[in-house]
Amino acid sequence: MTSDNGTNFVGADKKLRIAFQQCMADTKLRSFFADSNIAWRFNPPAAPHIGGYWKTGVKRVKYHLKRVLGEVPLSNEELNQRLTETEACVNSRPLCDYSGTAGDLEVLTPGHFIVGEPLKLIPETEGQGFRGNLPQ
Repeated sequence: MTSDNGTNFVGADKKLRIAFQQCMADTKLRSFFADSNIAWRFNPPAAPHIGGYWKTGVKRVKYHLKRVLGEVPLSNEELNQRLTETEACVNSRPLCDYSGTAGDLEVLTPGHFIVGEPLKLIPETEGQGFRGNLPQ
């Protein structure tokens, strides 16, 4: 894992190190961690540009949330619903062509890696194919 030097990550690292030491007493857990080869690395201090890829993802989520939420206070349930919808939107962005066939407009999205299919689809009306209910 790689993260920036935020205080929440540094604090989590300390707590995980303590819990990890306690787990080392169990031989099954010890072999699991040895086989997993998990390491936590921090970006150098004052170098936020190194986390560019995941910072872009955070920026994308914040952009969509600001557009949806505005200045309206929400209950926990409403906020959870908006976050879930934003997650589906962000994870439906196209990564590349799915089949390579010229007529096939389906694309590979992060949703394919999460649930095996896109999380958001263009609505289709029966018999109208890809155009769905768009004006002709």
